[in-house]
Amino acid sequence: TTTTTTTMTTTTATTTTTTATTITSTTTATTSTTATTVSAATTRQNVIFDMFSGMTVGSGSFAGTGNGGAIDSANNIQEGGAYTGLSFKPQSTGSYFTLGLGTEGTSSSVAPSEIIFGFRVYTDARLYIVESGTIKVYGGTYKADDELVVYVNREGLVEYLQNGISQWNSTVAITYPLYVNLYTSSTDSRATDIQYVSASTVSKNNPSNASVLWRCAY
Repeated sequence: TTTTTTTMTTTTATTTTTTATTITSTTTATTSTTATTVSAATTRQNVIFDMFSGMTVGSGSFAGTGNGGAIDSANNIQEGGAYTGLSFKPQSTGSYFTLGLGTEGTSSSVAPSEIIFGFRVYTDARLYIVESGTIKVYGGTYKADDELVVYVNREGLVEYLQNGISQWNSTVAITYPLYVNLYTSSTDSRATDIQYVSASTVSKNNPSNASVLWRCAY
């Protein structure tokens, strides 16, 4: 008798499913911008002409020796800057020069038309306000050592002062930067106390009995 034994093996497969969870972290960067404010200067600073012809120059002064021009190319007036204008004192009533704020910043060959806002100091003690070479106001006179100021005032207008008395507010829009520009055509042209000013360093004096000699040219 033959006996056959059959053995059955059952295999159970176990499947494991792994779920991966990905966590994304988002970082938001915040940039903080701080505006830099330039305070108005509380003291004046001498203008030093570093490019010039037809004159001798010193710190805050010049003396003409003929036709010529001069600029301070190392400094300029920027919107919102510490300085907003220029002051000076003519030293001779026989002078003939134009000094003010202009566009020439690279050469001493200054043309009168490049002086956007300025005073023209003329022979026989005559004084004019000129803009881009054009006379805007006339009829003024001056003496040696009168202080003449052309600057951007607190209202944002270019204002002209003579001995602290306001003579004219310009209506011309300001384009920056502005340079101190000088044009001279007389050997007797001389000025001292040529300085950068701000509204904080300018004293205005408008007496009610001031004699108004200036006249508009248009």
